Amino acid sequence: MLIKVFSRGKDLFKKYKKIKESQKHILAYRRGLDKKIKRNTILFESLHGKSIDGHIFHLIMDISKRYRNLKVYVVVRDIDFNQKKINNYNLTNVKLVKHLSGEYGKLLATCEILINDNTFYSFYNKRKGQKYFNIWHGTPLKTLGKDMEDILSFSNVQRNFLISDGIIVNNDYTKDILINSHNINKIYNGRVVVGPSPRNSILFDVTAKEKIIESFGWQGKKIVMYMPTWRGTINQVRNDEEKIINDLLYLSNNMEQNTILIFKTHTMQQNIDISKLNNIYAFPEHFELYHFLSCVDVLITDYSSIMYDFLNTNKKIILYTYDKEEYISTRGIYEDIDKYPFKQVSNVEDLAKEINKGNKLIDYSYMKSKFCNYDSVNGARVIVDYIINEQVNDLIKEYKIRNEKENVFIFCGSLWDNGITTALFNTINSIDTSKRNYVLIFAKNKISHEHYYKIKNLPQDVLYYPIPGISINNLLERFLHKQYMLSEKLNSKFVEKKIGQIYERELRRIFGDTEVNWLIQYTGFDRKFNEIVAYAPCKTMIFVHTDMFEDYKNKKNYNKKVLYNAYKKTDKIILVNDQLLDGFVENMPQIVDKIEVANNFLGESRIRRLSNESIFKSLLDVNVDYINSHIYGGEISVNKVSELKYIKIMPQENSLRTSLKENFLNSSQPRLDDYLMDEFRYENKNFDFEHAIRNFGISKMKLINELLDPNTKIYLNIGRYDKQKGHDRLIRAFEKYNKVKQNSKLIIVAPYGPLREETINQVKNSPANKNIIILGRMDNPYVLLKMVDAFVFSSYYEGLGLVVYEALALNKQVITVNLSATLRNLNENQVIVVENSEEGLYNGFISFHNGLRTKHSFSFKEYNKKIIREFEALFE
Repeated sequence: MLIKVFSRGKDLFKKYKKIKESQKHILAYRRGLDKKIKRNTILFESLHGKSIDGHIFHLIMDISKRYRNLKVYVVVRDIDFNQKKINNYNLTNVKLVKHLSGEYGKLLATCEILINDNTFYSFYNKRKGQKYFNIWHGTPLKTLGKDMEDILSFSNVQRNFLISDGIIVNNDYTKDILINSHNINKIYNGRVVVGPSPRNSILFDVTAKEKIIESFGWQGKKIVMYMPTWRGTINQVRNDEEKIINDLLYLSNNMEQNTILIFKTHTMQQNIDISKLNNIYAFPEHFELYHFLSCVDVLITDYSSIMYDFLNTNKKIILYTYDKEEYISTRGIYEDIDKYPFKQVSNVEDLAKEINKGNKLIDYSYMKSKFCNYDSVNGARVIVDYIINEQVNDLIKEYKIRNEKENVFIFCGSLWDNGITTALFNTINSIDTSKRNYVLIFAKNKISHEHYYKIKNLPQDVLYYPIPGISINNLLERFLHKQYMLSEKLNSKFVEKKIGQIYERELRRIFGDTEVNWLIQYTGFDRKFNEIVAYAPCKTMIFVHTDMFEDYKNKKNYNKKVLYNAYKKTDKIILVNDQLLDGFVENMPQIVDKIEVANNFLGESRIRRLSNESIFKSLLDVNVDYINSHIYGGEISVNKVSELKYIKIMPQENSLRTSLKENFLNSSQPRLDDYLMDEFRYENKNFDFEHAIRNFGISKMKLINELLDPNTKIYLNIGRYDKQKGHDRLIRAFEKYNKVKQNSKLIIVAPYGPLREETINQVKNSPANKNIIILGRMDNPYVLLKMVDAFVFSSYYEGLGLVVYEALALNKQVITVNLSATLRNLNENQVIVVENSEEGLYNGFISFHNGLRTKHSFSFKEYNKKIIREFEALFE
């Protein structure tokens, strides 16, 4: 044991040495957390140090003039470059700090006030005694947060908002989009402030324009500024350099003689060399952007929020939207820019013509009332006084968006395709979600793209929070935490104290000052979230979905010390049925008094709705893990869907496509190709049958053929590749049954699990392999479940066995082994109950084949009334 611990410690120390340089800012930040917060210090950061222009700069300008007692730090990536700008504006009491340096980490931990126009990285944890204000960097035209295609990418923005004391924007439109798209509505504890835009203050300064023009000798010139936004994604910015250079070259040759154009790339894109163009100049970097913008006569942009800022000038705005359809379809926008009172062009020739037209002032009154109603020459001053002194005037509107309901945060794991995930979504879709603020939480990097649809289908008033990043620990804490999680024996008052400190810090990193009334560990297994629940300073619950003690005996799949510690510290332990109580009475009798029972919701309405989907659609993206491809001979009959006539097809691979094409395309009945055409239609609207069949898959065509053959008995099992699910004995029982009843098929749907290869190999080597099919994960297995003759439940043990009730919701015959937890709500007239053994499963197959059927349906209505009462009682 000591050798193993020493080895782990040695490995951790080697790893620590490697990260000491690459993560010096994080290590310095962790050390800084043990130091006192320094009064009268303020740290500014913009776009992770990429720029100091915009809101941040104008706040710094005002503070430098009026709050000389404050020590001002500004985070930048390039100190030399930004120091020239600081010197140009004579900001003598401002110190620049290298982004991600050790000094940066220390200041982030010890400065009293922090201001960001984007986000701090996910390691940052706002300390008690610090004030953090997020002054958002622009009015959004482009979609944000959960409205984007990647519905988890906003996680750190959401976290920054939740831990901040205030979110400052300059219009109600932005306020509403930010709080809704970032899932902070109803739960955010800080203040959302609508007030003047600091960076727009300079646009009201009539002297600023004259000074800039005079400094460059541009008197009598029309000054045009072109500021395109970036293309692509956050992780992969697209380089449009060739397009931009060609456009600028054309403009250079076609603009009127008295016109000059200033070009500025977006901070997300690389600089472009335009030094060879005579009347086009790169943006003068020693000027602050909005200060320079005050001298501009015509603004050219595309989808950038700077268009809203420039409204204050009443000058001409041209939108150069050469890729509008593509951009909108891939990025998404909130407003219809075609309705804006701006000139809009789609090619460089028309752009040149618009530049050469006159410069009369334009009345933007309506748009200004919506997007910049609070802007004024004193805007920066107003916001500074609000941040420093909490001073409110007529230009400041404070909103408290936290409602009076309890916040219930539910850890939901990785949303794998299993009974726990199904039970959770059945619960969310069955309860009255307006009674409390429900928020699903999960580690962002643990959710696969294939499970995004589950999040998208949440009820509208249920929020979600993808937690980014990891806990921040020093070397000793990392070592102790790793040993604590791995070892059943490592435990002492010292270790427990350190673990408590780690998780108390982690709770602040995740939630900040957000009010957490209830924290629920719904999955019951995750070690980290068991510990978070154990140390959370709020009311807590841990759900138990299976016989944890039997599970440990069979699989040793969790750390008993960690889980039992969480059981001891949590307020309530929730069993999904009372059959699980015996295990606690036997193994942990000291905590029985905190145990409550809340049976699972069954979700029958959702199941019935999903079962009406097309079988072709439900199978389209499903992998066939195993099917014997050498089993068909002679002529076989097919029924495409339940309402269609049989159609004769030839089974051979080559002729199968031909026969499908001839018969399906010439049939007067509703046709398979009607569905396939929707999925595989080319851009020119022509349908390629071969392309469709290749994409759908011959194996799945054969499977549908089997499902619709009335002379074949089809049995289905759904469960992950795991010992608990009993696939080994199910397959052996089916082998014996299939030997005497060969017109039968067994389909196993197994989304994932440790025994995948072992199970597939068992089927491959089975004498019944011609009649067993294994499918991978299915978004919607209920169409398939609806079409089979019977569902077979083979688990060795379960907390409930939810899939049995899903089958009953579709009026399916169910053959189930005798598990008390599964049968406690059922009687022998509702399911076919067999001995909990391989022989029992075999007898169940035989009895069903010989005509045994159940006659009574299960009453979901009465059951649901009881379950809702049980669920609501948990919060009493």
